[in-house]
This record gives sequence, structure tokens and C-alpha cells, in this order.
Amino acid sequence: MSLCPVPNKPGNLLTYEEFSTESVLPAWTLDGGTGLARTYLTSNITDGFFTLAYTPVDRKIHRLSLDRLIPVTPGTTYAAGAHYFGRNQSGETTPVTYRVLMDWYDASGVLLLADNPDGFYTVNIANNTINGSASTETRTAPEGAAFARVVIEFDHSYSLCNLYYVDNVSFLEATPEYELVSDNATGAVRLTVNYIPPVNANSAFTSIHRIDEDGKTSTLRGYGAEWRTVPTVYVPLVIEDYEAPLGTRVSYAIRWTNADGTVRSSSLFTQTITAPVIPDPDYVWFKSPGNPALNTMVLMEAPLKWSRAARSARYDVVGRKNPIHKSDVRGGRTAGLTILVWDPSSNALFDSLLDSGLPVLIQAMPGYGIEGNLYLAVGDSDVEQLSPDARVPGWRWSLAVTEVDRPEGGLQGSALTTWQSIYDGYATWEDLFDAHETWVTVLTKG
Repeated sequence: MSLCPVPNKPGNLLTYEEFSTESVLPAWTLDGGTGLARTYLTSNITDGFFTLAYTPVDRKIHRLSLDRLIPVTPGTTYAAGAHYFGRNQSGETTPVTYRVLMDWYDASGVLLLADNPDGFYTVNIANNTINGSASTETRTAPEGAAFARVVIEFDHSYSLCNLYYVDNVSFLEATPEYELVSDNATGAVRLTVNYIPPVNANSAFTSIHRIDEDGKTSTLRGYGAEWRTVPTVYVPLVIEDYEAPLGTRVSYAIRWTNADGTVRSSSLFTQTITAPVIPDPDYVWFKSPGNPALNTMVLMEAPLKWSRAARSARYDVVGRKNPIHKSDVRGGRTAGLTILVWDPSSNALFDSLLDSGLPVLIQAMPGYGIEGNLYLAVGDSDVEQLSPDARVPGWRWSLAVTEVDRPEGGLQGSALTTWQSIYDGYATWEDLFDAHETWVTVLTKG
């Protein structure tokens, strides 16, 4: 047997004292609370008997920053992580809400780039208990970065916790947990998840949601089905979100459950990203929610003029002066829509979009008069050539449309990589197989 300190986390670029707080209190700067100290706390997910703790004061996001700057190498990916706890003596259940982030500094110790952090993680705490969990964030050091600073945040805006704890702080070289890219050319946000919790006999089931600026959440479409408790074993997971509202800030939540329906403690919340924009705001996206290869940009000739049919009837009754009026909820919005298409390929693509007979999604830049996502069922359509000369391209489409709810279902294919792009890029199947080991890399790299 032996008597010795619990070892530091392998590969940790922080000292044992910064990692554990078991022997001394490292130098941290606290904004939003008081009484920063080493405090006795035992837990089955901490390494000893002491943690860093403080008493919350201000109703805001508290920022706990490690004073020491950590040397980094530009282009290298790092993971910052910690265990977080809250103590609740409020008399009712309350959440503890937390996250870790990293800011970047140049060789002179001047702030180079402040982090755009991942979303907050939340754990509910019953009265007279202490509860918490762990989370990590991965980032790649930007060009010009010489140092990083580890920062821990608690959102005390609405929590009733009376004490917060931090332990097992780490900063390691790592593989990015996820990659987030906004692509104006396809009107999509692409999320690549490189991590799932360790798979056991129960397997892992994944659910993925988009979180809009107003807090609304929407399940994302996956290949063949929506990302709602989808069996998941392999990574990376490639998710293409063609329905992110244009020009808005969005983030994503990835959660895992076991086969028996129990929720795993592991979850992943991404940083925010600006959804795609249309460089020319006179144009709008016409998208197929389930077949993104048919998505195309068109010019709307005039604003939508909506009609809403009444669902009512009047009945004259013998001997009564006034009729009886029976009514129901007024019908949804309908309109006539005219769009202009100027080149043959876009016209053929738009014709194929209508061929499917499926609902369509119209997206426009903010201020255009179409707010958020507008889903439409397309009825009868007419098309005419704009020029009396048949050799001059240009078409006007007239459509009868009715607003509908967002259709459910998954994706068929991708707008990023289609069979046509495969045919154009590779002469033989052998060339394709030599360039890619899996279909995932075909999808992500083309």
C-alpha cells in the first residue's frame, strides 16, 4: 500500500494544485461572488476532499478566471473541463447552470480573442442537497495565440444556490468535440459531432435540436429520419441544417439516452453561429425540407398578399328576425405567389422541386416581410417565358400556395454532395475508393 497525492489528470497542462485544489488554493479572480476558498466536499466524481468554492452575490453570470496564462500552440486543439456543483438550501428545487470556456492571449499577454462559448449546462438540485456534473469545451488556438486562460461561468441570474463548487479543472490537447460551419452557398449550417459517450450494452441514442435566438427548439432532420432518439454507435455524426432561420444566431444541443430511455449525464451544447445569409436580399430560398438537392434561390416578383377564408355559415330560421351563425376557427393563410427565374438550370431545378409535390420552405433575409421559416403547400402552377424571343432565358412562375405546419421526416441526400458531383469529380469507382475510406468523408469532403 502507499500514501500519496492522487495524480493529476494525464496530459493536463495545469498543475496539480490548479487541477485539484486539494493542497493549496490557486490564484483565481472572481466576479459576482465572495469568499473564494478551499472547502471540504466529498463526491464520487472528485479526486479528494477539497474543492474551490464561493458564495454567490450578484444576480448575473459569475466569471471565475484562472490568473495564470497557459502556453499554447496556434493551430492546436485544446479541451478545457471541470466538475461543477451547487448547494441548495432554498427550500425548493433549483438549477445549477455552468460552463467552461477559454480566452486567447498574444505573446505580450494582451487579450487576442475572447471565446464565443458553448451553451450553459443545467442540473436540477433538490432542497438541502449538493448536486452537479462535468462538462468540457474544445477550441483550436487561433493564429497569433501564445497563451490561453481557463474561465468558468455560473449563471446565477435565476438560481437559488447558496454555494458553488469547482474541482478537477483540466486543460489538455484534444480532438474537437464538434465542428460548426455556416455555408451561404447551400443555405445550411453543417454540424459534425466527433464524440459520443462510451457505448455499452445498452448502446447510445442521440437527439439533436437547434436552439433559435428566442429560445425555441426544433428537432433536426437526419438522413432518413429526424434526430429523435436515433441509435448511434459510430462517429463522426454529420448533420446538415437547411432550416436554420437566415441571418440569425443559432446553437445546437446534442443529448444521449440509453436504450431503456434513461437519460445519460453526457450532453453537448455548441457555441452560437450566424445562420447562412443571402448576399442579394432581393432573392429568397425555395427549399425542399426533405430533399435539399432541389433547393434553389429565386426572385419574388411581389410581396405575398394573404387571404384567410372564413369557416362559417348563416341559417335563416322561420319566425326569427336574425339568422343563426355557426362558425369555426378561421382558415389558414393562402396566397398567389409569382417568382422569376433567369437561367435554364435554376428553372429546371425549380420545376423538379414542384414535381415532388411535397411542401416547400421559403426563407428570406430579415426585413423582407417573411419572418423566420415559411412552409407552404403548392397547388396549381403556371409558367410563362418573359421574353417573346424563345432564345432569351427568363420565366415567371405563378403558384397557388397555402401555409402549412413544418412537415416531419428526414433528409434524402445532401445539397453539399450529390451523385452528379461524384460523377464530375471521379472517373472510376476505384478513384473514389482510393480518395475516401468511408461515405462520411465523401459527404464531408466531396
